[in-house]
Amino acid sequence: MNLIPKSHHTYVAAAVFFMIVTAQTLWSTIHGDGSVYAWMIREICNNPSSLLIHPLAWTRAGYFIDHPYFFFYFAAPISKIFGTGDVGIKIPNYIVGFLSLWMVYKIANQSKSAIWPGLLAGYVLISNPLYELMLKQPTLDPLAQLLSLVSIYLLLNDEKPEALKFFYSGLLMGLAFLTKGLELLPHLGALFILVCVLIKKHKMNPFKILSLGLVGLALPILAWFFYDRLFWNQTWFNSYFDRQIKDRFFNAENTHTVINLNYIKNLVSKYFVQMGIIIWGSIKLVKQGRSLGLFWWYTVIYTVFNITAFSVIKKDSSQHLTGIFLFSSILAGQYLYEFVPAVSKKILSISHYVVAIAVFIMWGWFMTHENNKPDLWTFIKNQTEFFSQPENQLPVVLADDVDDITGVYFTAQWYWRNNKIYFSNEAKSLLSSQTVFLITKKDNNSFNIERTVYRP
Repeated sequence: MNLIPKSHHTYVAAAVFFMIVTAQTLWSTIHGDGSVYAWMIREICNNPSSLLIHPLAWTRAGYFIDHPYFFFYFAAPISKIFGTGDVGIKIPNYIVGFLSLWMVYKIANQSKSAIWPGLLAGYVLISNPLYELMLKQPTLDPLAQLLSLVSIYLLLNDEKPEALKFFYSGLLMGLAFLTKGLELLPHLGALFILVCVLIKKHKMNPFKILSLGLVGLALPILAWFFYDRLFWNQTWFNSYFDRQIKDRFFNAENTHTVINLNYIKNLVSKYFVQMGIIIWGSIKLVKQGRSLGLFWWYTVIYTVFNITAFSVIKKDSSQHLTGIFLFSSILAGQYLYEFVPAVSKKILSISHYVVAIAVFIMWGWFMTHENNKPDLWTFIKNQTEFFSQPENQLPVVLADDVDDITGVYFTAQWYWRNNKIYFSNEAKSLLSSQTVFLITKKDNNSFNIERTVYRP
């Protein structure tokens, strides 16, 4: 049911999504992990030939081996065009966000004649503050999850997928692995189950289909392996194995307890409304005797694998929920449209105008007002002018009592480009008796800056 011409509402939604994503472009401070990734992107833009010599360096003591580099290779050419300042460095993730919303719209509308399931699904996704936060600065998860979503879409958009689509699906999942590494294993497990179901349902040749999928999956990973082998003497892979396998799965914390439920608590506390919508819609479908669908099963299986994986390795960071936000938004949009009362559907058109006007006012306010958020990251950004002066380009030492010292280190490294930042353990041997700026604890949203002769 189209309440007004299709193109009109899709254009209104596109404008609203654009304003929601970009509203805090000037306000959102690049910080923490985002500043690490921003630094990597800028290094590639400024010195691409260094990638033929060694992996990306993120501190003076080592290389960045937490994740493969596909996101950086994807983002660097875009930032090269738009600039490597605070605005240009955010554009790659904005593009990923818009492509994700487009895919959500397509999949949610796949079996519907109306446009509203897709639009509602888009609103569910973009109204999630955690997903929106992922788009405010360079982050890896939105691209990894977009590639995973397209991988699944290739297999489910036709009644019977062609054999070659299994290759392309594996290829996209391989690229997702090159974005986020082993954290894509829950997707791989769910994808394997989905492929087995499709093979049985359509009586396809299992050897041929699985071989095509595995070849597609292996190609990007092998290409990364040989790149590391050829140029870096396998430095990256050896370090990655130590960090992700030995230090993560077999560290002291993981050997004490089998599982930790903090990840589930984080999921429920951040996502209980959307979870309620999906549970309510699923029960409605079952009561009507209708199939839940393969996409429903994939989303649930992936969610279970995701929760299990991060509960086992005891990580409860919100960015690891990104895939759940993305995939489940499609189900939530479909259920909101299908099962809300008919009278509610009739006021969708008016509601859409109201939302558009409200978002436009919000967007205009952010664009015309100065960022005065009293947080630690804005405080660091506000010191940029001070540290850019020639007389203030001294080494900066972070005292051990500074709040979120690692986050301060990387955020300061991004904004204070003319100064070298040191932890106190580094400074003891390198900067003794030299004039430095010493950063010490003041409160949660700022710190003291003192010019002094450093005496550890």
